Amino acid sequence: MSTHVGRAPAVIVPLHAAHADEVLAIYQAGIDAGNATFETSPPTWESFDTAKLPEHRFAALDDDGTVVGWAAVTPVSNRPAYAGVVEHSVYIHPGARGRGIASA
Repeated sequence: MSTHVGRAPAVIVPLHAAHADEVLAIYQAGIDAGNATFETSPPTWESFDTAKLPEHRFAALDDDGTVVGWAAVTPVSNRPAYAGVVEHSVYIHPGARGRGIASA
């Protein structure tokens, strides 16, 4: 449940290529803030799409359908000993922080 009074956090939907521009812009905002990744620029959509497990990618949509956050996972290794072990990413648009979206 959101702690932001009077506003639902977001609607969570599977993340698709149609969300690419907004997802990568939010990724860039995380890079610009300096606290989200060691990367210096977001990947291309093709690289993002290839790296993230398709069944574990979600977009958080605002009331008007705008992507305000996303979550995705990447396998840490292809080695059998690491089967099921992932690195997760959760990015929230700076203007949507504090609404409980990451928890949703």
